[in-house]
Amino acid sequence: MLINEVKEILLTDYGKLCQETRLDSVVIGKHLCGVRLDNGWLGLSSTIDDSDIHCIKDKRDFGAFTPLHMEGHFVSELLQISKESASIQMLRIATINALASGLLPSQPYRVHSNTDPFDLLDVKPGIRVVLVGAFQSYIQRCDAMGCELSVLEFNKHALEPQHRKYYVPAERYPEIIPQADFLLITGLTLVNKTFDKLLSFVQPGTETVVVGPSSNLLPEVFFKYGIRYVGGTRITQPDLLFPLITQGAAGYHLFKYAAEKICISEA
Repeated sequence: MLINEVKEILLTDYGKLCQETRLDSVVIGKHLCGVRLDNGWLGLSSTIDDSDIHCIKDKRDFGAFTPLHMEGHFVSELLQISKESASIQMLRIATINALASGLLPSQPYRVHSNTDPFDLLDVKPGIRVVLVGAFQSYIQRCDAMGCELSVLEFNKHALEPQHRKYYVPAERYPEIIPQADFLLITGLTLVNKTFDKLLSFVQPGTETVVVGPSSNLLPEVFFKYGIRYVGGTRITQPDLLFPLITQGAAGYHLFKYAAEKICISEA
C-alpha cells in the first residue's frame, strides 16, 4: 500500500524526527481532522465514519489513540501501531500530512502557490475526465467546457440536479477509470483505504491528480506511481485552523479563512 511506503520512508529516513516529535493537539470535526505536532507543524485529514464506535462492550477500546488518549504520543508510535480504527487512520494521515508539510520546503519539488491542479491540466472539449469524488468546481468547469465527464460517487445527491447526468456509481470504477484521459482522485481515498485499488486501474497515458486536504503526503511516492500533480493545502492562519475544524468547516471554509491551495509537481 502507498501509505505503508510513506510510513517506511518516514521511519527510515526521518526516524529521529519521528521518535522525538509528539502529537501536541488533536481535533476531529464533522469533515476534517487536524493535528498539531509539538514542533508546531500542522496536518489535516478528511474524516471517515467509525463503524466500530458503538461496538459491543468486550470490543471497546480505551487505549492509545482513542478519545482522551490521542495527544502526547510520539509520531513513531502512531506510524508503527498495529491496531487499526477509523480514528487511527485519520490521525495517521493528518500526522503524515503535518510531517510532509514541514519537510516540503527542503525537498526538490516544484510548489505552485495559490494554484489548483486543474489549472495546470490541458483540458479541452471532448476530453474524457473522470472524477473520483464530487468536486463541484471541477464538475462545473468540465460541464462548461463540454468535456466527456464521469463522476464516480457513492451518493448521487452529492451532485447538483443539473449535473447528475455525469453521476456514475462508485462501484463501476474498474470500468470507468481505464477510459480516463484525466483522472482526479480525492485524497479521501487515502483515508478510507481505497486509493491503491483505484490506482491499479489507471492506464498508461492517463494524467492523474490527487487533490484534497488529505493529499499532503510525501510527493515522491505519488510520483513513483505516475501521479502528475498533488493538489494540497498550505495553512496560512494557524490560529484559525482548529476553531474552524471544531465548528464543522469543510475544505472551502479553510481556503476562505486559513489556507491556500498548492500544487506540487516534480522539479
